[in-house]
Amino acid sequence: MIMRRISETVQHEVYGGTGEDAHGNEIETWAAPVALGIYAYDPGGTSEPVIPGYDRVVTTPTIYVPSVSILVPRDRVTVRGKLFEVDGDTSDFRNPYDETMNGNSINLKAVSG
Repeated sequence: MIMRRISETVQHEVYGGTGEDAHGNEIETWAAPVALGIYAYDPGGTSEPVIPGYDRVVTTPTIYVPSVSILVPRDRVTVRGKLFEVDGDTSDFRNPYDETMNGNSINLKAVSG
């Protein structure tokens, strides 16, 4: 059996939007957070989109997880005390240095301001 190396643990919340409010908008809910072991955390970068009247910072990190980890858009992940939303679909990741650490690449996103 191959042992894979987990570098740290994050908190994963599964999105479970249920029903609609009085205005027809989906009611956003998430399941209670559960621990998720990850291989690596790439803090990514930030951008400051120019939108008149707004002062926003968009942060876009990536986490690398075992193949059995299932994350989908709108799920939330807390990494090192910061809350992010899963941005887009999961990608297959192949570690060029250690095939025992192949898995999934998950793009995250947070908007502040």
